[in-house]
Amino acid sequence: MDNEILIKIVENKKEYLKCIDIRRKVFIEEQQIPKLLELEEPENTTIHFLVYIERKAVATGRFQIKDSFLKFERIAVLQEFRKMHLGSKLLKYMQKVGYEKYERYLQIAHVQKSAVDFYKKNGFKLLGESFKEANIDHYLMIYISKDKKYIKNLICFNDSKCDKNIQEYLSLYLK
Repeated sequence: MDNEILIKIVENKKEYLKCIDIRRKVFIEEQQIPKLLELEEPENTTIHFLVYIERKAVATGRFQIKDSFLKFERIAVLQEFRKMHLGSKLLKYMQKVGYEKYERYLQIAHVQKSAVDFYKKNGFKLLGESFKEANIDHYLMIYISKDKKYIKNLICFNDSKCDKNIQEYLSLYLK
C-alpha cells in the first residue's frame, strides 16, 4: 500500500476545522477530555499542522511560543491510521519548522503518560515528576539538540521565568 503522505502548515479556516475534527475524535470522543478543555485556543502564537494521506486529513498537531519555549501540543492521529509512524513524521516536521522559525526556543511538550515512550523514541527527555492536566497524568519532556551551539543560544538560559531545573539539565549537555 503506497499512500501519498503530505504534511503541511495549516493555512486557512477550512484546514483548521479539519484539525479540530481530528482532535474532537481523538481527545474528546476517545479519551473523554472535556470539550471546553480540549478546544480552548491559545493566542495567535500558535501554528497548526495537518497530515494528509491520499488527500484525507488523518493527523494534526500544533506548537506555540510560551515564554522561552516552543511547546508542542495536541498531536493526534485518527485511530485507523495509527501504527503508520505518522505521529513521528509529523513531530519531526514540526521540529524542523520550529528550528527554522524559532531556533532559540527550547522545544518542550506536556506529554500524557501513555505517550512518553513515543516522545522518547523521537529524542525527547523526561524531566521531573508527573502532574495532572485534564485529569490525566502528564510529564514535562524536552528536546535537546546535540549541537552545543544551539543549546548555548537558547533564550531560556537568560530567562528568569525558566525553571532552574531545566537550566541545570541543559547545562549538563554543555560539559
